[in-house]
Amino acid sequence: HEPSTSVQFAMDPDSDEAMAILNRLELSTAQQKQLKDLARLVVEWNERINLISRKDCSVDVVFGRHVMPCLGYLGLSVVDGTVRRIIDVGTGGGFPGLPL
Repeated sequence: HEPSTSVQFAMDPDSDEAMAILNRLELSTAQQKQLKDLARLVVEWNERINLISRKDCSVDVVFGRHVMPCLGYLGLSVVDGTVRRIIDVGTGGGFPGLPL
């Protein structure tokens, strides 16, 4: 039996792997904490108002499948030294807007 796709993308926010990625992105300690808190809050609030799929909704899944991929857009926010605007047009659950 294969694990669900959600679980395959799970990442413990406190793991060495997560910390290495966040450090490479040059996020401050406060910013890193905010991203971890976001994953925890999404899980908590998802039980009440269904922000994202309830299937396999855990902090590790939210952090690995939703929070971390959004950070890939950070590389698009500065081009040739110019800060670019990124708009979130309602993709759901506050992603990618909240992490950005």
